[in-house]
Amino acid sequence: LHEGFKLILHMRMLFVSSHHRVQRSFRLQIFRIDCQVSMTKIETATSQLELAVKILEELAKNGIESTMIGGMAMVTLGSQRVTQDYDFLVDKKNREQKKLIEIFYQHGFEYVSKMEKGKIVRTVDNLNVAFARIQIDEPVTAFFYKHDIGLRMDVLFDFPYSAAEVHARAVKKKVEGTIIYIASVEDLIRMKEIAYADRKKSSDLQDLEFLKSLKE
Repeated sequence: LHEGFKLILHMRMLFVSSHHRVQRSFRLQIFRIDCQVSMTKIETATSQLELAVKILEELAKNGIESTMIGGMAMVTLGSQRVTQDYDFLVDKKNREQKKLIEIFYQHGFEYVSKMEKGKIVRTVDNLNVAFARIQIDEPVTAFFYKHDIGLRMDVLFDFPYSAAEVHARAVKKKVEGTIIYIASVEDLIRMKEIAYADRKKSSDLQDLEFLKSLKE
């Protein structure tokens, strides 16, 4: 009986040891997967930023002034929020310039022709059709989407404020080796107040708190 008990105890210890090894192996695999996912997200975010800056650089070379506003503007000012929100303010006269549309299409973007509840439903794959659609609709905001990396860039035409006035107060910042214009803290606060009054999102309130802290 004593020998049988020792055998059972030994087998139990082997089982527990094996179980712990499996658990450690499983946790290690999960950790590796998490690291891979995190690295993929970082690489995607980096490529998105590089492309967004390149777009701005080409717009400037073609005489189209743009000012970064929205979530990414706050990230460049030190906000810790996670965003893929690329919003740019331009003069509405540029809506009539085909070159603006061409620059996006040359980099694989497509004009978003339909959205539902913030989700992209349909895009236009033809540059000429997209340009004609924009001339007919005269949207205050044109959305451009690059499917392969999931990047959306929003171009606001003198909305909610004059692009020329906001650009004149903007601050220069070097991003990815390129000088871009970021809306002033005061203008970002004004825009966020409008956004919060319209949609009452807690994230807008947090953004306002961050922006106002920069003025203290």
